[in-house]
Amino acid sequence: MGRLKSLKNRLKNLVGIVGMCSGLALASFPKNLVASPVTSWSFVSQNIPGSTWYLQSSALASFGYDVYDIPWSDMPDQGHSQWIKAFSSPYSEPLAWDARPEGYLSGRLYLSAIDKLGTGFVATNSRINFNNLEGNQVYSYTLYENENPLFSGSTSDGQSSYFNFDSSKNYRIDFSPVPEPNTIGLLARGLGAFGLRYYIKRRKQSKKTKKAN
Repeated sequence: MGRLKSLKNRLKNLVGIVGMCSGLALASFPKNLVASPVTSWSFVSQNIPGSTWYLQSSALASFGYDVYDIPWSDMPDQGHSQWIKAFSSPYSEPLAWDARPEGYLSGRLYLSAIDKLGTGFVATNSRINFNNLEGNQVYSYTLYENENPLFSGSTSDGQSSYFNFDSSKNYRIDFSPVPEPNTIGLLARGLGAFGLRYYIKRRKQSKKTKKAN
């Protein structure tokens, strides 16, 4: 019974993703998929098909496996002999939709060459397009090629810099959430208040010491 319920939830989520890719309104999604920030990361290039990966922050999700994650193994066949698969792998399963709990949003995205022809390829003028489908969460990131950083950026830019994706090399993107401005402001005010209290306390202690002497 538990496995059947899990399968139903996965199918329900998959319908949502297919709807998203078809341009349907977010209102057609299961409520648990649009109640929190969702960002899409789409790999595109001039000559090789890419794919889209989704990152969600949800209080309902767990860091390990849960029914809100959708692995690539549950996605329809892409129908291409050569393409680039974007996926995360917080555990053993490559994910097309990665739902994470709040506070666990730093991670790693992989760009993997799928080459059924075995001939190798270079995807020219490649880039990542970013889109907030729900919420306004912003991420900073760095793209690595064979462990060497190529460039860094922010998802608020809408798209990354261009690069050539070589199927013979390894690519990954390390990312982390950028705190919202009001969060930074609250933190700064909190630290300021703490510093002021500390300063006043030290002044009082200094005056007491002078009187004692």
